[in-house]
Amino acid sequence: MQRQNTPDQIAAVAPICDRGFALAAEAFKLGAGTPPTASAPGTPGALDVFAEYFASFAALDPSLITALAMHPGIRHYFGPMTRPRS
Repeated sequence: MQRQNTPDQIAAVAPICDRGFALAAEAFKLGAGTPPTASAPGTPGALDVFAEYFASFAALDPSLITALAMHPGIRHYFGPMTRPRS
């Protein structure tokens, strides 16, 4: 199974809008977070926030869904890729 993004997937992602950039900037302030231990629950990091709120980022930038749907490992969740009629 492919675990890396292809150049086509990366090219499909549009630049982030100002609102999305502001949200991403706030998430990046969290850094990597800390893993849970036996005595502490740990703290979420930026990637945790992106994963948990992916739908919010995708609502601001639908091209994220386009790029995700291009991934061979999960393409079956999206059905056949079709291009909008021009």
